[in-house]
Amino acid sequence: MSQIGARHLLIKFSGSRNPVSRRTNASTAGVTAEAAQAELQSYADKINAEGATEEVRARRAIFGAQLSARIHRCANSARNSVPTLPPPVQVFAKYATERSDCGSFKQGGDLGTFGPGEMQSQFEEGTRATEVRARAAQYSARTFRRAILCRRRHRPRRSAR
Repeated sequence: MSQIGARHLLIKFSGSRNPVSRRTNASTAGVTAEAAQAELQSYADKINAEGATEEVRARRAIFGAQLSARIHRCANSARNSVPTLPPPVQVFAKYATERSDCGSFKQGGDLGTFGPGEMQSQFEEGTRATEVRARAAQYSARTFRRAILCRRRHRPRRSAR
């Protein structure tokens, strides 16, 4: 199986096994699952709106190309009016640093790379189901809410014999 790299934004709530934020050291026992889900949705919306996904970038590039084609006399100014977007990882990392309850908030939610069986099965399945830089996928577990940005997938190199 392949290695996978991911970032995540974790929001703990009252049902968490250890309801303490690693970012603030404050208890999350007063946060309901519904409130955590709503807050996570808010962050996912911000991430996606700022173009932290390849899908949003592609739509903006197509829009810019269509606009410049229609207004051929002003093609350069039309193309330049399409905002440039920061890389998806930077946008996701900004919000993970700002809000994630996981200790990885210090690294922008970066969990590094991991292989099969190295993470909780629900997280691993959720990450593997997420397209690389496609969107800020969300999933809920019994004890937390999480948004994922899958950074990369790669197969380990086989040693030459």
